[in-house]
Amino acid sequence: MTAETDYLHGGAIRAALPWLGLLLIFLMLITYIPQISLFLPEYIDSLRVPIKLLD
Repeated sequence: MTAETDYLHGGAIRAALPWLGLLLIFLMLITYIPQISLFLPEYIDSLRVPIKLLD
């Protein structure tokens, strides 16, 4: 590889590192605080109206 391609690859990696760090932080939050990822399904389930089939 030439010096030019090494420079381009290094710049792309350096530009992606903050985003990768942010993704890692959110992954850890969702993994260790399950209420974050379970909020929406539980909320939608609470909106459901029970159906009475046979009275």
